[in-house]
Amino acid sequence: SVLWTTRLTYSAAARQLEVDAQGNAYVLTRTTTSSYLSKINPSGNHLWLKFIANVERSDLAMNMQGQPTVVVSQENEYDIYGYNASGTVVSYWGVYHSRGVVEDIAIDSNNSIYLVGSASSGDSFLYVLTSSFSHVGTLLWNDGGKVTDVALDAQNNILVISERSIRKLN
Repeated sequence: SVLWTTRLTYSAAARQLEVDAQGNAYVLTRTTTSSYLSKINPSGNHLWLKFIANVERSDLAMNMQGQPTVVVSQENEYDIYGYNASGTVVSYWGVYHSRGVVEDIAIDSNNSIYLVGSASSGDSFLYVLTSSFSHVGTLLWNDGGKVTDVALDAQNNILVISERSIRKLN
């Protein structure tokens, strides 16, 4: 049975959903040019909506403290926003790079951030950014084919899927 339904009160399409330990839902929405993050409480009440940026792509993950982290990406540039439960940006990291557009984000138990993406040349990449948010990411992997998703297992091994394969890295 349906417990509740909440209509999202803006014209952006819902793209991703994460849930914290208290049962709050964080919804990442996008129009063709903008991204938004909203928080819905366990009763279905809309708590807040935050404009993130005018970007081509965005992705959502939760850090180990249960706080939403959003990466927004355009060709050769990406920004990472860390939010607290009230919707305030508590960390920000932006970088220009030559690799392409970020497709997905994952965060491990040490709060290191993993970004995968693809370049217009068709090459794919995987960066890791340590929880210290240094301004230099470490390139862990670079290969042909479009990478579409990244995940971490319980041992913090990295699983990456591309159009035709899955890889496990440590």
